[in-house]
Amino acid sequence: MLNNLIMGVFVLLLAVLAFVVPFSFVGHTDKVKKSADEGWYYIDYTGMVTSQNADLKDLQFDENTNLTSIATTINSDEISGANLEFISTNVDFSVYLDDELIYDFNPVLPIYSGKSYGNAVHDIIIPNFSGNATLRIDAKRLGEDMYARFSRAYFQNGYMFYRDLLADNLYKLVMTFVVFVLGLFLTVLAIFFEYRENQRLEAVSIGVTAMILALYTNSDVFMLEVFAANLGILRFINYLTLILLPVPGLTLVMTIERFEKSRGLLFIEILVLFNAICHIVVIGSGNGDYHDLLIMTHCIFVVTVLVAIGYTILAFISKRIREDSQLIMLIAFGLLMTAGLIDLVSYYIGSTGDVARFSRVGLFIFTVVISFYEIIRFFNISRKSYEAEIMEKLAHQDGLTGLENRMSFSEYEKELSLRPAGIVFLIQFDINYLKKVNDNFGHSEGDKQIVGAANVIKSIFGDYSRIFRTGGDEFIVAMESNSVMNLGKTYRECERRFADAVEAYNEENKPPIPLSIAYGMSEMKCGEDSPEDVEKKADKRMYEHKLRIKKQESTETVG
Repeated sequence: MLNNLIMGVFVLLLAVLAFVVPFSFVGHTDKVKKSADEGWYYIDYTGMVTSQNADLKDLQFDENTNLTSIATTINSDEISGANLEFISTNVDFSVYLDDELIYDFNPVLPIYSGKSYGNAVHDIIIPNFSGNATLRIDAKRLGEDMYARFSRAYFQNGYMFYRDLLADNLYKLVMTFVVFVLGLFLTVLAIFFEYRENQRLEAVSIGVTAMILALYTNSDVFMLEVFAANLGILRFINYLTLILLPVPGLTLVMTIERFEKSRGLLFIEILVLFNAICHIVVIGSGNGDYHDLLIMTHCIFVVTVLVAIGYTILAFISKRIREDSQLIMLIAFGLLMTAGLIDLVSYYIGSTGDVARFSRVGLFIFTVVISFYEIIRFFNISRKSYEAEIMEKLAHQDGLTGLENRMSFSEYEKELSLRPAGIVFLIQFDINYLKKVNDNFGHSEGDKQIVGAANVIKSIFGDYSRIFRTGGDEFIVAMESNSVMNLGKTYRECERRFADAVEAYNEENKPPIPLSIAYGMSEMKCGEDSPEDVEKKADKRMYEHKLRIKKQESTETVG
């Protein structure tokens, strides 16, 4: 309960921050900063001044030619040292000072950008002049139904204009950047981490949805437009994200509600594919623009929202929403869809402001909340995976010596039985007199002998073999090679060094009963011999060696 309350307060603070906190730089003050929105008037096709005032944000164009001309009078004393700064939208134009061309903007657009470049930021240097001068802009709207305008117009130093532009849009930039990074992080995490399949799909859907929306809502931030060499690619990305958005968005909802294979998702995927094909045909043929098909894209978005709502109701009726995390994710996504619908309505009622404002804030809250839960789930899965790995290791590891145990050897035998080729030496080891050590000096001393034997075997054979403790005083070493000659040579070298290692152990540790180890080796040809038969041969040879050791020690005692 307390955690949910804390999370709720956190989300509320984020919302307040996004809407209220003003971001601005404090420091340099402009010498000249004069609004360029006022004082414009229209010029007719003959070049005559009209009495009609012009609004840069709502320009009137000739219905047949899509052309317009506007002008204003400027004074050298009022704008000394300043440039003309503004953002253009869906319009090509030329700027004249007393009929002399000082700036021309008519970019050649790649076919994938449609008929417009979208938005562009301009820093227009005004040549030196004295007294009054006429500043004229001849503009061409790039599409009949496109909203064409000049916004944020100032006479100002170019550096200060960009500084102010960044300051006013900093919170938008930060939000979209954070959302994109979190989306990328979740996507990479889902692809490379060991999620269950439905969890992987859910995390990928969250990440892709976040990245797509971050790219889309960045369209009104204007930072990319300042630095982009190709404005067309920005417009292409903007509309592409809008076209594709319904698929990852609905996939997320369906995954949360366990409807991954529903026909509703397939239906939306078909609609999105159809929409994409229509765009390819219309844009590729040059017969239309993204703007002309925007109503189709928006309708698919609305249909997607309705499908999501329908399946959400069905999920509650069928009691598929059983976890708090599912409910919170659905609420967060519902907030995001609501914000998107508000922006959509604002667009169609003619809003000239930031048409992605609510979507951007909703996206930020959605991504932060979902990332919070996904990261918690990531750590929970990591912990469980680590615990499972430890349990797996303990199940296959001998607690006293740290060597692999009998279970591990049994699995190794099964593996050997399936190999089609290869040579393996199985060496059976057995500690002599261990019962005598336990009976006379206690099991702690016996454990020391077992650990000592394990260390001696490991020191000689560990670089070439797998070593298993298969019983109280029994060990098996498996030496592998594809070359019988090299394997035999290695084994003989290890055998020679082994006796010296046992002797060195006894001299250093001085156990009450010297460590004595019998061993026997048998060769296995994979694909021909069975591991069980080879193990029996090695065991038989080990006992023969044990008898020789005891006979030798008996002879030495008598002598």
